Amino acid sequence: RQRQMCIRDRSTGGTLVPNDSAEELEKEQNELQREWDLLAQEKQAWAATAKKLEALSGKRIKLDVGGQIFATTQENVLRHPNSFFGGMFSGRWDLAAEEDGSFFIDRDPIVFRHVLNFLRGLPIELESMTNSQKKLLLADAEYYHLPGLVELVI
Repeated sequence: RQRQMCIRDRSTGGTLVPNDSAEELEKEQNELQREWDLLAQEKQAWAATAKKLEALSGKRIKLDVGGQIFATTQENVLRHPNSFFGGMFSGRWDLAAEEDGSFFIDRDPIVFRHVLNFLRGLPIELESMTNSQKKLLLADAEYYHLPGLVELVI
């Protein structure tokens, strides 16, 4: 009669289990450890993103639009999370400021103050705009993915 080797299984409070089950337990333990390590890496990535967002929280943001500097807050640019600005300042992009601390946007600055006022929740003064300015504003609203502004301009 062959004697079967047994080990103590800690997960069941020290119950003796046959050795062939020990190999299965070891495989499962290795798989769980691998998953644990992946979760730890994911947690670190989320912590890094949270740290970036915390650094920007309430922070004044300078936007260099076509060479003209505009200032606002992170709260304003994140008010529309599915917009160009929501993506830009969400922490999902590895965003680097220019030497002067501004973030460059290669667009015409002529109507950008209206875009910024929309982000701030302020009224847009369409009646004071020319038709060509309205066309530029509409193009920018589409570019920045601001459907609420598009609706106002149309």
